[in-house]
Amino acid sequence: MTRRTWCEANPDNYRTLSGRVIRMWDHTTWGDRLAWSDVESRRLVGWMYSKPHVGDEIQARMHSGKVGRFIVTGVEYCRDPRDMFFATVEDIGYEGEPLSDKWTREAVV
Repeated sequence: MTRRTWCEANPDNYRTLSGRVIRMWDHTTWGDRLAWSDVESRRLVGWMYSKPHVGDEIQARMHSGKVGRFIVTGVEYCRDPRDMFFATVEDIGYEGEPLSDKWTREAVV
C-alpha cells in the first residue's frame, strides 16, 4: 500500500489553517524541542507532549529579524520515543503580512 500524506488524500482541504500556532522559540528545552532537521526541504524534528497536526501554523524567527510562518503539511509520529515526530511544512509568509488568497483561516476537516 502506498502511503499518502493527509494533503494528498484531501486536496480540497490542503490550503487551510487550523488556527493553532506553535512558536519554535517556545520549544527549546530537552523533552520540549522543535528544530529544523532540513531547512531546504522544510523538514522539522521535535519532541513535544502536544505534537503538531496537519494544518497547524509554525512560527520561526528568521535571520532577517522577521518571523516566518509555515503550515504543517505532513507529520510522521514516532513510537520510540513516543514524544518524537518529524513534520513537513510549507511557507505561508511572514508575521504581520497578509496571507495570499490561497490560504484561509478555516478549520481543517
